[in-house]
Amino acid sequence: MKAVFERIVDGKIAVILVGEDEREYTYPIQSLPEGIRAGDHLEVVIDADTITDVKASASETTAAKERMSDKMKQLQARKESRFKKK
Repeated sequence: MKAVFERIVDGKIAVILVGEDEREYTYPIQSLPEGIRAGDHLEVVIDADTITDVKASASETTAAKERMSDKMKQLQARKESRFKKK
C-alpha cells in the first residue's frame, strides 16, 4: 500500500500515514530504510493491522515534490498572490 512518512515521536517511533484515507500507523524508526525523511513516500505491507514491511518509493517522493513545486509556481504567478517571493 502507498504511504507517507509523517514524523518521529519520542525519538523512537515513526508515524506513517497509509492509504487514501491517511490512516495513522506507528513503526520503529530503526526498522525504516536508511535516509528516509519526513514527507517521503513509502510502500508498506500491513498484516493483522500492523505494518510488517516498509520500502522507500523514490519515484513517488519525486513526483509528489514536483507536484508541490508546480502548485507553488502557480500560486506565485497569480496577480495578487501572498506567496510571491520578496
